Amino acid sequence: MRLRRLAALVPLLLLAVTTVAQEAPAPKADPAVKLNNLYRQMGRAWGYKITTWTRAEGVEIATESATVLAVGEEDASCSVDGESADGSTRWTQANTFRFDRQDELYLADAALPCEDVDTGFGVMRCKRHSATENDRQVTSWVSMEYHPLIVKQVELGVDYCRVKKLTSFASGETDPFLLYRMKGRRWLLKSSVSLGGGDPIVNYTRNEVTAVTATSAKTKMWLLDKDQKPMAGMEGGTDLEIAFTVAAEQPRVAPGAAQPKQEKRKCTAGEFDCVFTEAAGTKSWSSTRWPGLPVYMESGTVTMELVEFDLGHDPQGTYRTAGNNWTIKNNLTFAGGMKMETYQRTEVTAVEGGKAKTLFITLDANKRETFRSNTEVPVTEAAKPLCAYTGQVEELLTTPAGALPCLVQETDQGMKMWMYHGVMVRAEMKQEGFSSVMELTELTLK
Repeated sequence: MRLRRLAALVPLLLLAVTTVAQEAPAPKADPAVKLNNLYRQMGRAWGYKITTWTRAEGVEIATESATVLAVGEEDASCSVDGESADGSTRWTQANTFRFDRQDELYLADAALPCEDVDTGFGVMRCKRHSATENDRQVTSWVSMEYHPLIVKQVELGVDYCRVKKLTSFASGETDPFLLYRMKGRRWLLKSSVSLGGGDPIVNYTRNEVTAVTATSAKTKMWLLDKDQKPMAGMEGGTDLEIAFTVAAEQPRVAPGAAQPKQEKRKCTAGEFDCVFTEAAGTKSWSSTRWPGLPVYMESGTVTMELVEFDLGHDPQGTYRTAGNNWTIKNNLTFAGGMKMETYQRTEVTAVEGGKAKTLFITLDANKRETFRSNTEVPVTEAAKPLCAYTGQVEELLTTPAGALPCLVQETDQGMKMWMYHGVMVRAEMKQEGFSSVMELTELTLK
């Protein structure tokens, strides 16, 4: 009986938005809402937890995830997957979303109130819409940035209640400032001018990120000679500040330039996925993952090449300073629907003699202590470079502890991890009989 009721709800779960018949006048969209923006980025993905309570059958829990697979000029294709908590019911559907559709316009109505919704991993500005039909009341909070994404939805019926909550969201967009998000990141560019019959004139430019906040980064730049020594008067470098703001409109292609292409480019620092552009005899390749990072450029007798790239990640960074502490939340779901929530807290109490002394505490779902132990972690001298580029993937991950640039790792056991200076920021694992999601909730660095 429970599965039949769950199956009956599946068509409702397959849509990012549950629409309710409207008899009101045609809505006028709020200009602050980015209409149908949810499906305009390939790779965008989001997930839900859906909790349904019925008078006769109690609580049923399901999960749902969606991914934008392809984006065209007129529409986008999207896959939707769902599963009941005990794994006994699964569903998959492929959807096509047309960008000119108007049936969710009422969710962007200028007359609707705007509210901030805390998802647990960030705050989203939403439009709140309520409607009642056939003894069913539905209240939806819909993202203004990624319309028509439901951030939260509560549905009340005569004998049931259903709550749909956004549990994950990856925009799929490249962070335009990812290059500057990590303190200690360094890169070295080599410039060469070839002269007829003589040795080329060589010099270098070194850049380093010296400080990072949520809104900006400070960098230092040195001009170096052919021996990588600072040029006269440049010993102290030049200080620059990068504000994490994007102009409302920016030209994507310089006048007279061909449309950019994406291709791989090798340089002394490694191989990078790049945007390639050509204009007025100048060919340039710049990183797609780290916008603003030049990889290679050639123009006549002049070349510029990335020769060193230190990502700045320190695998033992969080263990080097006493007082650093962090908390990780672990959600386990077992076959049959049973769930377990625990917390792990780690604090570095002292660093001496090449070892970090740590206090490790586990807590239950109510954050009551269940176990504690004192451990020691060997701490070696920081490497130089800290983390040389060898093809790593880095993503900016938004968590309850903040937005952190993380290195992505996958294991042979099916675990995917996001790491920041040796701390697990997020980990996902799904195996037969259970699934696990771990997420950083608190991080304090001294």
